[in-house]
Amino acid sequence: MPADPQSLAQTVQQYDMDGNGRISFQEFMAIFHPAPNPPKPNVVPAVAADGKFVDQTFPPNNNSIFASPNPAADHVSDVQSHAGPGQVRWIRCSELCPGGKLFNNVHPNDIAQGVLGDCWFLAALAGLAEFEGAVFHLFQEKTVQPDGKYTLNIYNPKARAWEAIVIDDFIPLGPDSQPLMAKPQGNEMWVLLCEKAMAKWFGSYVQIQGAYCLVAYMLLSECSQTRAYSQQGPPYNSEVYQPMDVTLQDPKNRNSVGLQPAGPPVRAEQVWGELVQADQQNFIMCAWTMKDPPVQAGVGASGEAIATDGIVKGHAYSVITAREVQCDGRLWKVLQVRNPWGANPQAEWKGTLCDNWPQWGQFPELKQALEIGNAELDGMFWMTWDDFKNRFSDVGVVPKQMAVPKLGSVEGMVVASGGQKHDKKFKSAGGGAPAAPLPAMPQPQYQPQPQMLQQPQYVQPSRTVYASAPTYAAAPTYAAPATYAAPATYAAPMTYAAPASYAAPTYAAPATYAAPMTYAAAPTQSMGYRYA
Repeated sequence: MPADPQSLAQTVQQYDMDGNGRISFQEFMAIFHPAPNPPKPNVVPAVAADGKFVDQTFPPNNNSIFASPNPAADHVSDVQSHAGPGQVRWIRCSELCPGGKLFNNVHPNDIAQGVLGDCWFLAALAGLAEFEGAVFHLFQEKTVQPDGKYTLNIYNPKARAWEAIVIDDFIPLGPDSQPLMAKPQGNEMWVLLCEKAMAKWFGSYVQIQGAYCLVAYMLLSECSQTRAYSQQGPPYNSEVYQPMDVTLQDPKNRNSVGLQPAGPPVRAEQVWGELVQADQQNFIMCAWTMKDPPVQAGVGASGEAIATDGIVKGHAYSVITAREVQCDGRLWKVLQVRNPWGANPQAEWKGTLCDNWPQWGQFPELKQALEIGNAELDGMFWMTWDDFKNRFSDVGVVPKQMAVPKLGSVEGMVVASGGQKHDKKFKSAGGGAPAAPLPAMPQPQYQPQPQMLQQPQYVQPSRTVYASAPTYAAAPTYAAPATYAAPATYAAPMTYAAPASYAAPTYAAPATYAAPMTYAAAPTQSMGYRYA
């Protein structure tokens, strides 16, 4: 770290992403995230009527929203119904967020879903926002650009290399003059621009509507193969999981997901042990469920079923931690989970270990260990492993060791205040629903785990000392990525009608895959592949 005044001033300027004259802890941690620097592509230096950059390859017109090789699978008509008739109006981020910033304390709660069913991407973006520096480095420019031109980095898992993609800052508006797609919290732009870059990567906004949950992590985190554990239903057996190696055969087709069994089905206890190891190595983790809610209480922005216990079907969550703690005379297996819908009181867990669990008074040591304080709508909540496996059908692991702790693991260590950085929480208006009595929890019995090839360098931060917490010899190993006979081939390039009078684009042929899986259309929720 430089010590002379000039060098310190340069450091502050480089890492003060929100421009407030201070470097936050998370901004400082960005130093430890390697910044990908792929070369910028050559773009036509076109300007709009306002004299700023306009992207001619992804222009602000209806084609950039509705172009689709399969309009039915991409639910084009649904988006058109929300967009209204005629040409959609576009506005620059600088006008939408006057005086705003590119980053203003990056946080998972920055993200709100619009009419587009891209929860699979936004939830992954929220998961990546647990590591603020990783979000910073998706952008080659770190501040608002006067010319409206931005370069973002997206990982190509097939080529195993970062690629740069250039966009302008035009954002489509709905009939209410609000952003039609993702909506940021506050006056910041990074979420809107990330979503637009992903839309350009795949061809249009509707072509990021619905996908397998782990696809976005492969494009955002430099990990070409991920691991999923699925209960393989319906009917779902919460005691048995099928491990799957997940790859993306064609990086420009979100539906070209390769799912290859990673061995035989395993018991839930083995999955728990592997999740604990993944947490100890600071891997990114996520979860989702295709289970119907026992009782439905409402629906999400894209029709997702919200259960009375707060868990949302077809929705993706970040898993902050999976650990075992010895408290109040028993061993607890617990997970901390974050729903990126942080401000929605319906969509936060209301069962055992929730913020307003009525039995907290009986377990003071556990309450202290989990740092349960005032109820806040921050989207984060604790669950027992038994509740988790009963309510979530799938859990995913991105086997990349992150250099810094997850934001959710350190937020509880700082007293919240109105003016504090990263204080993006919402006060709960009421208590949670009463929970059922907690079942007796048996002592764990683990199978031996494979020998770890390399010791992890990351140490999980904690303010609590636990007695006799089990240790694990190794993290799960991952088989070699699935191989495929051939990449996607297309009979002819896409053709589009003139932007001024939009007509549905035509395509010579959809993508075909030689092996091992073929898709006639986008996967459906009944198969457990699509997440809105």
